Amino acid sequence: MDLGTEEAEIWRSVRKGHKSSITKARRENVKIEHVAGNEENLDAFKTLYYETMARRQAAERWLFPQSYFANCIEVLGDARTSLHFARVGGELAVATILMHDFGTAYYHFAGSDPRFNGSGASNLLVYEAALWAKRSGYRNFYLGGGVSASPEDSLFIFKSGFSGLRAKLYTYVRVLHEPTYRKLSAMKLEYEQKTGWQGNAAYFPQYRR
Repeated sequence: MDLGTEEAEIWRSVRKGHKSSITKARRENVKIEHVAGNEENLDAFKTLYYETMARRQAAERWLFPQSYFANCIEVLGDARTSLHFARVGGELAVATILMHDFGTAYYHFAGSDPRFNGSGASNLLVYEAALWAKRSGYRNFYLGGGVSASPEDSLFIFKSGFSGLRAKLYTYVRVLHEPTYRKLSAMKLEYEQKTGWQGNAAYFPQYRR
C-alpha cells in the first residue's frame, strides 16, 4: 500500500468488498487499539497466533518459540515494532505485530479468533494499521503474500484487496557456523540413508530438508 498519498486515495484503492466489511465493523463498534508490547498483551497475541497457525496447518517454520515475539519487541524496540488489537464486544478478535523502519511498515505476524470472522475486524485492523503507519511517517505498508503461489490462495486474496500494487519478494540464506552446519547436514544424510527417506536436495538448510 502506498502511504504517500492522501487517505482518501488509500481508501479508493481498497476493494469494494473490503470497504463494506470495514464500514460494517465501524458501524458495529469494533475497536482498534495500538497497545503496549507487555507480557499480558503478548500472551494474548500468542494465543491467537498459535491457534491460527494450527487452524491453517501452517508449515513448521511459522511455529516460533514462545520467547520469539517478546525477543523481537525487546531487541527492536517500540520504534521498530508495534502491537495492534481489534476487539469485538470487548473480546480480542484479531491481533497483529507490525515491524517498521526505513520508511516501510510490515504486517508481519497476525492471528484471529474464528468466532469473529464475519465481524469485519480483520479488514478494519489492517486498514487502521495502515493509517497508523501513514500518520507515523511511513511511506509504504507491506502486507506480504499468501501461503502459496496459487491465485486462489485465500490469504493472498484477502491481502490484495487493500491495494492494486504488488512488490517482488526477495529472500537470502546464510550459514552462520559452517562446521556445525556441515555436521548437522551429514547427520540428516546418514538418517536418510538408513531409513530410505529422501528429502528435497535443493532445500535449505539441508539438515531440515
